Amino acid sequence: MDSCLSIVRATNEDVLDIFHEFNKGYKHEGKYVKMGKPRKCSYNKRTAGYDRENHKFIAKETITIGKRIRRQKSPNGSAEITPMPVELRGITLRQLRAIIANVKRRCVKEGWTDWEGKPL
Repeated sequence: MDSCLSIVRATNEDVLDIFHEFNKGYKHEGKYVKMGKPRKCSYNKRTAGYDRENHKFIAKETITIGKRIRRQKSPNGSAEITPMPVELRGITLRQLRAIIANVKRRCVKEGWTDWEGKPL
């Protein structure tokens, strides 16, 4: 029984190591980015115009992401669902950079190839 448990534990640790950029963090431009640390995220739903001097859009309405969303009954009443607007379903730049860091680290090490068999 102990040997089975150690195999499961080793497998779980291997999985966590493969994805440590997502679970722990990664280096970006010389700084370590911790993935476990929450970040405030927002987006501009509407703009009031464009500031030509500063080359920026002027925000009319800024929406902060991360507010709790109440669970609701599904239309047929069979389950509870968490309604989430489309604009909250994307990934953050921090998550995208974690994907890039993971690919860069694993690509050569694991011998990833394209559809023609050429190394990536």
